[in-house]
This record gives sequence, structure tokens and C-alpha cells, in this order.
Amino acid sequence: MKIKAKGAYAEIGSASGTQLDTNPTTQICTDAVKQLLLDGTPIEQTIRNCQDFTRFITVRQAKAPGAHKEGEYLGKVIRWYYAKGEMGTINTVAANNKVADSDGAKPVMDLPTEVPFDLDYEWYISKSNEILQDIAYNPKPRQQRLF
Repeated sequence: MKIKAKGAYAEIGSASGTQLDTNPTTQICTDAVKQLLLDGTPIEQTIRNCQDFTRFITVRQAKAPGAHKEGEYLGKVIRWYYAKGEMGTINTVAANNKVADSDGAKPVMDLPTEVPFDLDYEWYISKSNEILQDIAYNPKPRQQRLF
């Protein structure tokens, strides 16, 4: 069985075949929801077992001249993940406005080879559960045998 994702939950691709030259947004969350719907795999299991760090990141483009976090310039295209204990937001340089959805975001301009130790799995689990609410997911109650 295949699930077709649309809109905000659709897989983002590109002509070059990579995920990072478009604007991916926490794709692990939609992966987890898809696995739950397809075969009943618990959200937490899918998220905690994923070793592909690119599935956890968000990429956004900030208007010129770019964005910063606590004064550290990040550039025009910013990449981040949600980390345990991370405070503050990423802001634009020009107007110092918050970049959307960057509360608790930790910039990661150079991709690590492994999943970072401070990755906030609970954030991703919570976000996946929000997606389930958005799509009005209601697990079927198990039938009880009468005899």
C-alpha cells in the first residue's frame, strides 16, 4: 500500500534528486505518520530509529542580507534542527524579525555525519502527533470478543 502525501505533508524533491536544495521541513514527522498509517509502527519508534539526519532538518531562505542567531551570521539559506535545551530564535538581519518556526532551533550550517547527541526527539514526536490531529486521525478501537 502506498500513501499519497499532499500539501504541507508532501515529500519535497528536486531535479538533482537531493533533499537539501529545496526547503525540507522536518520530514521525519511525515515519515513517522506514514509508517503509523501503513503498518502501525509507533511514531516514537520511527523517529528514534532514524539515522538519516537530513530527515530532521528544516531549511528556510531568509530575505537579504540573511539571518543570524544571537549575533552569529548564518547566511541567506538557513538550516536547523530542534535541540534539547536550545533557547531563542533565528532572526533576520535586516529587521531582526523571527524566522518562522525557529523557536528552539539550533543552526546546523555544516551537516554532521551522525545524528547530534542533543537532538530533541520529543519535539519531533510531538510535531508528528500534531499532524495526526490535523488529519483527524482516530485509531480504530479494537473489537472485543464476546465469548
